[in-house]
Amino acid sequence: MATSLDLDVTFAGDDLVLRLAALAYLARFSAVSRIHTKSDLRLYFYWCTYHQLTPLAAARTGVERYMRWMQETRHFKPATIARRLCGSRSRRPVARRRMKKPP
Repeated sequence: MATSLDLDVTFAGDDLVLRLAALAYLARFSAVSRIHTKSDLRLYFYWCTYHQLTPLAAARTGVERYMRWMQETRHFKPATIARRLCGSRSRRPVARRRMKKPP
């Protein structure tokens, strides 16, 4: 059973819809997966806030900019970026295409 600390979504800010969406999304995961997924969401929400974007209205260009930021600014490895982008099914194809190494 999830504890209240596992489902703390204060990182989502004051937007009730965003907090409920994050809470519902995190509730699907087991305890260990929830920790990692929460970290992924927290980083994505931080990035969206910094760039004045709405997390739930992510367009492909926004996701690609987020991916580039993780590569160039945070220096994440391709596997980490792919994992962080897999939070949404719509982002998976983008992550797979961009993470392939050139021949």
